[in-house]
Amino acid sequence: MPPKAAAATPPAATATAKVTKKKAAKKAGGPAKTSAYNRFMWRSSASLPIPTVPSTSAVTSLTRTTSPSLFPLSQKTEIQRVKAASPDLDHKAAFTLAAKNWATSPDNPKAAK
Repeated sequence: MPPKAAAATPPAATATAKVTKKKAAKKAGGPAKTSAYNRFMWRSSASLPIPTVPSTSAVTSLTRTTSPSLFPLSQKTEIQRVKAASPDLDHKAAFTLAAKNWATSPDNPKAAK
């Protein structure tokens, strides 16, 4: 029996195979045509660890809450007192008057005594 001749691949078929390899590489996330350095970097970057963001519980444990200072606490009661004394004042005017009263208030540690 005579040996079978190897089927020759037509040149058009090899060109088509190259194109499909490029398309397959592009779909896989890699570039279609790369240099040796880029292929090395692309392969080695897959093994690098992905940086993670700390969880919210870790972030909240780093922050601390502070108690309000004397000024906001005294302003709360002072604005109510000013509005009760003159109800026709709008909030902005009452707040301004309460802030001016803070300068001479005994609760103010920086007030001139």
